[in-house]
Amino acid sequence: MRIVTGQEEARLIYLGVRNSMDLSDQPTLVMDVGGGSVELMAGNREKLLHGQSLKLGAIRLKDLYLKQDPPTKSMLERMHNRIDTQLKSALQQFKSKEFDRVVATSGMAGNLTEIVYLQRTGKPLPQLNLATVTLKEVRAVEELLLSSSFKARLAIPGLDAKRVDTLLPATAVIRRLLEQIEHEELTLSDKAIRDGLIYDFIERNSEELRAEQDIPNVRRRNVLYLARRCHYPETHSHHVAQLATGLFDQTQPLHQLGEREREWLEYAALLHDVGYLINSRQHHKHAYYLIKNSDLSGLTADEIEMIANIARYHRRALPDSKHESLKTLPARNRRTLEMLSALLRIADGLDRSHFSVIQSLDVALGKPVTIRLRTSGDPELETWAARTRADLFEKVFKRPVKFEIAPTQARTR
Repeated sequence: MRIVTGQEEARLIYLGVRNSMDLSDQPTLVMDVGGGSVELMAGNREKLLHGQSLKLGAIRLKDLYLKQDPPTKSMLERMHNRIDTQLKSALQQFKSKEFDRVVATSGMAGNLTEIVYLQRTGKPLPQLNLATVTLKEVRAVEELLLSSSFKARLAIPGLDAKRVDTLLPATAVIRRLLEQIEHEELTLSDKAIRDGLIYDFIERNSEELRAEQDIPNVRRRNVLYLARRCHYPETHSHHVAQLATGLFDQTQPLHQLGEREREWLEYAALLHDVGYLINSRQHHKHAYYLIKNSDLSGLTADEIEMIANIARYHRRALPDSKHESLKTLPARNRRTLEMLSALLRIADGLDRSHFSVIQSLDVALGKPVTIRLRTSGDPELETWAARTRADLFEKVFKRPVKFEIAPTQARTR
């Protein structure tokens, strides 16, 4: 059995968090609110920069200061003074005073987020990782806990009965930290020390799995892991992704989407045929199911839903509000889905033979939109398939599509 203490615990927690979201080069502040202590860590996508362990655990604070229910004003003042003093002392030792993001990981922070999300939407939290709560929402939950009796707290939607006595001090620590560093938002991670132990074992013991360093973006890495587990047609999928992003770049004046949407399109293109793992019939629907129900760490629940839907509509029927797959898609994302699916449908058609006959393309944005194709062979099958798949593009952008074959350049001796 491996015994983990002190700085090693902070390193493992941070390792788990770092592998659950795409951190930047700038420092991120991570907090883990436990029963006996609070771990504070600062680091970037490369490494942990600093760690502190504070005696501010939720059970410890409850036992020391909240000795009656409801607590008196003096009890709360003493607890808040201790929290403020320890947080201030710890933060003064951190080299960086500015943080790109504040991340919380622990059952306490997760339960707080579940309560916030139910209050915000009336629905259960679909995914803890990368969920966000605001300082204003944290304050509102703290006020609700303070003003409620034991019985009333048990009835708060989303509150875990095991935390009915300890969520208040945990929320106070989270709120006071956000206030001290003047951050208005908290991001949640569903990974912690257990996950850190796994990642640590992989890093120490498996040279083959260290190949993940070749793909530093955690989002792209996990998309490719899923594709490989599903035995995707690699050459075809990457070629369709190349054609789809080429179409995206050259039609930007029409769709006016950004880099994040381009990323969704690329990932959907890489995954659009994973449904063959289940069955070739209705493989587009199987692809939706596999993407939707896979652990794609680094992507939010909304992003996974979007990517799954883009892949689902790469063939056959056009998006329809009656379809089951669209019922959980936020309405604001509907047009984005249609535009990205329109591009993927054409790109997939342009590699109908899976032989990469269409080498590249140029788009002229007129009426019609003209897509000129550079080929390495007979493109008749590809152009026929692309024409049949241009239906959604023409519907969304209200422009006909025409395909032309670029003349083959004569070879020079």
